[in-house]
Amino acid sequence: MEARSGSSEEGSLRETVYKVEGGKTIRPRLWVEGDRIRKVEIYGDFFMYPEEAVFDLECALTGTLTGEVGRRVEAFFSERGDVKIMGANPADFTRAILKAIGEKSG
Repeated sequence: MEARSGSSEEGSLRETVYKVEGGKTIRPRLWVEGDRIRKVEIYGDFFMYPEEAVFDLECALTGTLTGEVGRRVEAFFSERGDVKIMGANPADFTRAILKAIGEKSG
């Protein structure tokens, strides 16, 4: 799926489906205003434990500058040593979010 966009009061909606090596998917929905992420929702068929860690990652990314996504995702997983992911890894989340924003990941 190509990255799609729209707009609302929360900013420009950006969403995509990112296929992880091995077949799992990460589907981020972001509302971006200027160069700042205003709201984030992350769905997919990966597993993250504890379950609330997905919500915590969404909260950690809210307010982040689009150019800081990689550092913020990396910091989140480094700071939260208790988070376990099955079917994806932290870099996959960065790539999925950057794809939705429309930027290339390195």
